[in-house]
Amino acid sequence: MDYGHLMKGTVPQDTNRPGYIPAIDGLRTVAIGSVILFHLQVPGTALGWAGVPIFFAISGFLITRLLLSRKEDAATFSAFYWDFIRRRVLRIFPLYYAYLLVSTISSHLYSEPFSDQWSYWVYLQNYTLGFSKFSNSYILGQTWSLALEEQFYLLWPLIVWCCSVAALKRLCWILVLLGPVTRWAVCHWSNNSYLAFTTLPSCVDLLAMGAILALWSEADWIARKNIFVVMFVAAAAFLAIAFPYASYWQPTLYIPATMGPLVFSAVGVCSVSLLGIALNNGILARLLSMPVMTYLGRISYGIYMFHAFFLLRASSLIGRFPGDLGYVAWCVAVIAGSIAAAAISYKFFESFFLHLKNATQVKMAPSSR
Repeated sequence: MDYGHLMKGTVPQDTNRPGYIPAIDGLRTVAIGSVILFHLQVPGTALGWAGVPIFFAISGFLITRLLLSRKEDAATFSAFYWDFIRRRVLRIFPLYYAYLLVSTISSHLYSEPFSDQWSYWVYLQNYTLGFSKFSNSYILGQTWSLALEEQFYLLWPLIVWCCSVAALKRLCWILVLLGPVTRWAVCHWSNNSYLAFTTLPSCVDLLAMGAILALWSEADWIARKNIFVVMFVAAAAFLAIAFPYASYWQPTLYIPATMGPLVFSAVGVCSVSLLGIALNNGILARLLSMPVMTYLGRISYGIYMFHAFFLLRASSLIGRFPGDLGYVAWCVAVIAGSIAAAAISYKFFESFFLHLKNATQVKMAPSSR
């Protein structure tokens, strides 16, 4: 196969693929925007970290939906599993390892060493970061969620292959119930609030909620349209009542409490409710489907990766201007820099691997039936 055209820098038109839902890309924009505003400590965004559970719910939904469709066509488990892993590798690994390599070099150039470097190379930093309470994470602290999702990618295809749809539904509901129990157990066993949300068992309910949505039909989404709204309002009300809003800035202020493990459950319900509402062609879906929202959602992986770099490197702006101007300049630099870097990466670097991923899919499709 001739891959010469892949080097031209053109971006694959994933928006034309079957089953593409533009509102989901828009929801990714909401998620990454929330995370960045939280890390910038913008007033009123104490729950901005909820963008990560939104990403988890989206992953649970899309990955389960994809695996179920591939399971119908795959002749063997080996073809089913390794085709999925190959596609995930081509999407996630190139930017991740390029960023990790640059970060490692940068840490030596600036004499800014970070702890447990080995764990980042094998996608286990969600555990080392949790144990260390994110101390000395350099510009890689955000990658804990990528490690968690990578672990999910390795295990979930096996479960989907082995389970019927009915069994998978039951398992997902069990996982939803186990999530808060696991968070409570980990927090009280380790006395570590950070470890209570960085492990795969601690966040499995957030992924399972998205998977449950994938196991419903389109008719189910429509029939439950109003239920999604009620679920969102109820979960948001719980979050408003359970703790003072300012407590959500620090996990140590709410996770150890009796109701603490349920905070992530409520955020997960909000996330999957937003996803369910977005799947229906209402006002929210139309807003999320706006071109600027879908574009930022498509490059949200890069934005998520690069924003930590700009948070550190642009922080010097804070002291260069009087009053709040330095803080505003820092915020603008982080947001603009992250988007610009992600756009360049997507067009000139990631696009090669996205083309390759899609070309590989087309080549393998006939032999997998």
